[in-house]
Amino acid sequence: MIILSGTLNAYFSGPFNIAASIVMSKSVGITSRIATFFGDILNSIPFFPVFFKGMLTTPTLFNQSVKGIGSITTKIIPLVGQGYYYLSGLFAPIISMFFVRIATRYEKAISNLKNPFGKFIALYISIFCALVPTIYNANIAIKNLCNVMIFYWIVSLRNDEDLEEKYR
Repeated sequence: MIILSGTLNAYFSGPFNIAASIVMSKSVGITSRIATFFGDILNSIPFFPVFFKGMLTTPTLFNQSVKGIGSITTKIIPLVGQGYYYLSGLFAPIISMFFVRIATRYEKAISNLKNPFGKFIALYISIFCALVPTIYNANIAIKNLCNVMIFYWIVSLRNDEDLEEKYR
């Protein structure tokens, strides 16, 4: 049972990971938080990490607090932990609630959509945003938004043009 607990804690937002992110948050000052915020955003956009290499990010800080300085960034900081890092304890769940709200909105919108590709995109957004608070974090969500959703949006624009031409 202990091995299973350790394995699940490594992949989901378990108590150990949340506690480690709280400890990490208490050891960093406000100037580091501002630098880390820009590091998180810029390193999540495709091709930007090449230009902004070495910027401090919350996953890097989290892995340093768990494994020590010089460790490889392999563990994922929980979204609640990122919320605690940036917004303090009282407002930590706001980022998670934001993603849950998006998931429920798109889940409700699926039944109103007629276009199958639009339904697919809404379903994808709904499932992904529902998973962000449990398995992912804000960095992964931004990367996914930039890498996948922009591509889907471009394809959907083309798909809409094809449908308009077909029904003229």
